[in-house]
Amino acid sequence: AGPLIASPFLDTLSLKMEKILGSSVKDLPIRFSLILEMISGIIKLLFLLIIINIIILFANLLPFGSFFYAVINIIIMAFFCGFQFYDFPLTRRGFHFNEKLKLCFRFKRSVIGTGLFFILLSMIPVVGFLSLIISTAGATIAFHEVIEPGLEKDKT
Repeated sequence: AGPLIASPFLDTLSLKMEKILGSSVKDLPIRFSLILEMISGIIKLLFLLIIINIIILFANLLPFGSFFYAVINIIIMAFFCGFQFYDFPLTRRGFHFNEKLKLCFRFKRSVIGTGLFFILLSMIPVVGFLSLIISTAGATIAFHEVIEPGLEKDKT
């Protein structure tokens, strides 16, 4: 619920970070369709997370399956946590949910790293309160330095 409530503020932070980094991207006006798309994306993300967890749940039947399940689940959670921070700059560029997911999967190390950083940071008392802000800024910088140049190469 925290990221959902904070998302308008985090989007503004992400936009200001992009402008500081020299991007010429424009802010999207808040429209009802944009809000519906955001809610739809969150529902799709939750549904996808549930499906993946049901699939890997069967790993518990294997020897050392609990360990395998825990490691895979942490990686998946880190990916989806990181995805929510990369969502802001990708939405501003007009990407839809499936395109965002494919692009984030393509740059999965950066996305998982951001998500893992957020998860670890959010466990620290007091500092955890700032983890949304720090992770949004970090993801915006990583998007600007890692993903956006990859998008430019795809166009050429």
